[in-house]
Amino acid sequence: MGLTILEFLNISEIKFRLVMTTDRTNEYGIIANNEWINLSERFSNFDLDVFQIMPNHMHGIIILSDIGATLAVAQEEKDELTRATARVAPTIGAYKSIVSNSCLQLFKLQNRSMGKLWQRNYYEHIILDENAYYNISNYIINNSANGPKTSSIIKQNSSIYKN
Repeated sequence: MGLTILEFLNISEIKFRLVMTTDRTNEYGIIANNEWINLSERFSNFDLDVFQIMPNHMHGIIILSDIGATLAVAQEEKDELTRATARVAPTIGAYKSIVSNSCLQLFKLQNRSMGKLWQRNYYEHIILDENAYYNISNYIINNSANGPKTSSIIKQNSSIYKN
């Protein structure tokens, strides 16, 4: 039995405002959306929860499960959290790369130059309790409803805090 960790991510794009319209989903937003959904298929022990892709950034909750902690060997909680968050960076890096490459192909078809698409870093926060989970998931849903977005997909499938 392993530890399950939820992470809140805020990934910012530099040029998505330029390539995505503010009033409807376009091909670049569809790429970002579809590749986010595909992450759970590409990476084991990585599930998606609420997420929203907006014109110049995205928010999402990911669920990292079974990070290798066992009942036989007691792990320090800090070590478990460190190990879990260490798995996030390569996954997000892969996501950014896949989206960038797909968008670059579209730019080339249109004889346009894309430039840099993503900011270097992203914000992450480990969700440690049910109250934090509901506050953050509600923020993602409500913040997204208040502004223009490129994707109206909100996937909320987590039962991690339900009895």
